[in-house]
Amino acid sequence: MNQLSRGCDILVATPGRLIDFIKREIVSLTNCTNLVFDEADRMLDMGFEPQIQEIFQFSKIPKKEARQTIMFSATFPPKIQELARTFLKSDIKITIGKIGSVSDHIDQKVMLVPEPDKLSTLISLIETIKQENESAHVLIFIDRKSAVDSIEIKLFREGYRVVSIHGDRSQSERDEALGLFRSRKASIMVATDVAQRGLDIPNVTHVINYSIPNDIEDYVHRIGRTGRVGNTGIAITFFNDTNASIASDLAKILSDNKQEVPAFLASFAQSSSRSYFNKRYDRRDTKSHGRYFPQRTFQTSTRPVSEFMAPPRYTGNDDTWNNY
Repeated sequence: MNQLSRGCDILVATPGRLIDFIKREIVSLTNCTNLVFDEADRMLDMGFEPQIQEIFQFSKIPKKEARQTIMFSATFPPKIQELARTFLKSDIKITIGKIGSVSDHIDQKVMLVPEPDKLSTLISLIETIKQENESAHVLIFIDRKSAVDSIEIKLFREGYRVVSIHGDRSQSERDEALGLFRSRKASIMVATDVAQRGLDIPNVTHVINYSIPNDIEDYVHRIGRTGRVGNTGIAITFFNDTNASIASDLAKILSDNKQEVPAFLASFAQSSSRSYFNKRYDRRDTKSHGRYFPQRTFQTSTRPVSEFMAPPRYTGNDDTWNNY
């Protein structure tokens, strides 16, 4: 606030905090000539539409005829178009690339993995990836924060340099984890959707969707963390009968990008109501389908439960690993 009291040329803020500062007269938009909303579609998804409307309607903000308003958005749903028509003057849409498209540099693979087999499959997959490319940089997406923690622990105990981020971590913890991953001191990062947008992480070689998002646009954003700036990348998605609702959209994304659509996915896309596992595959055989299913035997851990209660934190010091 002390810095704000001295004035500034550019102010970056979340909608809620900006409104709070305006109401407390810490910030004034009287002389605002340029108003920018980044990730506008994401803001709407997160329920920020009332705050966006409120910012536009402050009496002291210059009218739309006297300011330039810019909205950046990966998609342009009807709500975004409505906001543009209401609050922008003579609005135009500039499109870079194809909206909602996937980079040609990403090799997409979908694997049939029953829910109980996900963890063992993930560990086998990571092992195979590392055997093929020792310097592989892997980003794993998981829906639940508790699962992020438990899988980080499991990969840590398998000997991998792994970090994680999710919504319950403090900003400093997130920054530390991202710093280790960006600097390649950690080769694996496990994350919730907090990492699917807006993070510039160079040289991610693999994205693994341990959990499939419910929205195909989120899938596109997730796998877009690899194959950036002309680099090639591999996106691997675990699929089973609990993901039937997204099968059609996923098959279309693969087809549109000239990627192989597995037979099991095509079957789900044609009839999501049919239980594919019961009618086509015996679960014992699913590990033989696809290149990324190396055979491996897993034993039940004999370690006490207390060892698994708190997730480890890799700090970039090899002693963290040697002394554990």
